[in-house]
Amino acid sequence: MEASQPFKISVSAIGRWYRKYRQKDSYFPNRRDGSEKKIDLEKLKECVKKNLDMTLKKAAQEFGGQSVAG
Repeated sequence: MEASQPFKISVSAIGRWYRKYRQKDSYFPNRRDGSEKKIDLEKLKECVKKNLDMTLKKAAQEFGGQSVAG
């Protein structure tokens, strides 16, 4: 409990980290495989340069992605 106070970390978090270290000999998270890029980044850069006032909704339509709500 004393170790958790200076860093404002819960005692339960320290317990989880310790158990993980004992099981896997590491504190680091498991590596996740990334997905392929859904759009061409060069095309996106060119589009942004040409359309500085483009909305997120319009960009999503242009690149076939999903727009954020709101």
